[in-house]
Amino acid sequence: MDGRHPEAIRLTFTNCTDRAHEAEFNTWYDAIHLPDILGSGLATTGTRFADADRESGNPAYLALYELPGTDLERINQAFADEVRRLHERGRMYPHLQIPRRSMWRRIGEHHGSGQLRARTAGLFIIESNCTSSEREREFNEWYDRIHIPDLLGTKLFHTAHRFRSLAGQEGGTYLAIYETSGDALEAAEGFTRNHRPKLKAAGRLSDIIDITWRGIYNRI
Repeated sequence: MDGRHPEAIRLTFTNCTDRAHEAEFNTWYDAIHLPDILGSGLATTGTRFADADRESGNPAYLALYELPGTDLERINQAFADEVRRLHERGRMYPHLQIPRRSMWRRIGEHHGSGQLRARTAGLFIIESNCTSSEREREFNEWYDRIHIPDLLGTKLFHTAHRFRSLAGQEGGTYLAIYETSGDALEAAEGFTRNHRPKLKAAGRLSDIIDITWRGIYNRI
């Protein structure tokens, strides 16, 4: 997102089902599919990433779309309609697999280093739930006022975002995305190894967060 703060995003996770066609798949995505989606007006920006953690078992690729509005139900249906039309026109790739896709609306404050259009080389992505419905407000205040400033304070990440999921969507209710100008795996592992134990010892972590999924992706 290069330091921008979109009000809504769509995440599309993909694989190429035939390794022999991987290069062709990526050429199709970059040269045909992204221009098709952006040309439809459904997204203002589309950026692609590759899984940086080979042991994660996560999908190989991520396309992050910044959306022009916050009516997620309408935009989600419009995406489905557009993809159907692209199929009919022969514009979709035969070896494309989409293991998961999700829609998110921004919540919380804008968090960043103050660098305008800071270059993003990688993303650390966390999906989560609050384990206590009675403490939901406390959970969100902790995330915005304590946890994200703590992570940005490590200097491993330059911008952070929080989102809430489309109603009825599978997966976590909340999404946090941390942008780094370096390698995403090194940043995530650096946080886990060097900073998380200190935050835990200082009582800066929450006892009501349930992390349902995490991903580490580098820009391609």
